[in-house]
Amino acid sequence: MAKANQMDKVTVARINREVRLWLNRQRISREDAAARLGLTPASLSVYLAARPFSVKRARRWAAAFGLSERFLLTGQGPVVKRASSYRTLVDENERLRAIIKEQEREIDALRNGNTLSE
Repeated sequence: MAKANQMDKVTVARINREVRLWLNRQRISREDAAARLGLTPASLSVYLAARPFSVKRARRWAAAFGLSERFLLTGQGPVVKRASSYRTLVDENERLRAIIKEQEREIDALRNGNTLSE
């Protein structure tokens, strides 16, 4: 019986580690992740340290980040719902980065006294 419990702890640790790695790869800070989930960064850290996902929490994380509920609950399958969900997130991330770069250029132009070209 202890072996089964140990396996559960190993699985929980692997799931939480994969979620942390995924958040890092997506460049989602702990503060941003916590805000999306309605948590404090400290609470988020506690959840990602060793707690298993409940069904309710898995659903919330799946909705907020496009993660797979199956993975969050069992450790089986891909971390994200579908390849298309992941691609959508990557595309959105790239689109937002392009907007930020354009806004930075506009700010620099304004600081240098240049007018913005339309």
